[in-house]
Amino acid sequence: MATVETGLEGPSLDDDLPPAGTSIGDWSQGQSFYDALSDQHRLVVDFYVMDPSSFMGACLSAGYSKRSIKAISYELHHRPQMAAAIAEKMNERAERTMITQDRILHELAIIAFSDLRNYTIDPKTGSIELPEGVPDFVMRAVSSIKFIVTIDEAGHERRTLEFKLWDKMGALRMMGQHLAMFTDKLDVRGELDVRQKWLIGGKEIVF
Repeated sequence: MATVETGLEGPSLDDDLPPAGTSIGDWSQGQSFYDALSDQHRLVVDFYVMDPSSFMGACLSAGYSKRSIKAISYELHHRPQMAAAIAEKMNERAERTMITQDRILHELAIIAFSDLRNYTIDPKTGSIELPEGVPDFVMRAVSSIKFIVTIDEAGHERRTLEFKLWDKMGALRMMGQHLAMFTDKLDVRGELDVRQKWLIGGKEIVF
């Protein structure tokens, strides 16, 4: 493998490469996958977990040289130990913040499949009631409720109710994109980002 220049002193690109045929578990030697990496590779993982939009950008932020960043990021991007460490740190973050793909998709589904028939509105008070059998979580699809009472000069009372749900079409679009449903056209622009898919510990990590 060709020698590559890094922007930091210390470990080279090859310092934590496992010998050929070594399993991920044997390579980590009982450590966490993240801890088994070199210091600079841990920086790459840290920056990528903070902003998973660009693996090359994570390598640059970790201090690798711009002159060889394409080769370095390609090499690191194809390493199973990097995928394992990234999956490990993302899982830790999900457990810490309770933000998971399933939870986000569930919230999108509440909005995407919202139905006005799930809500009963009292025109006198502006309060919302849910018909029997409708789960409470449908209230999370409600964007805003405005109930205004005005009295004109003649003393006549006027009640105005404005009831809005969150963007149903936007939620459907996001879910469709997640499920790769809209693939009629191939839109290629900017930097080519070849993503890797690994199955580690029964969980799939794509980066």
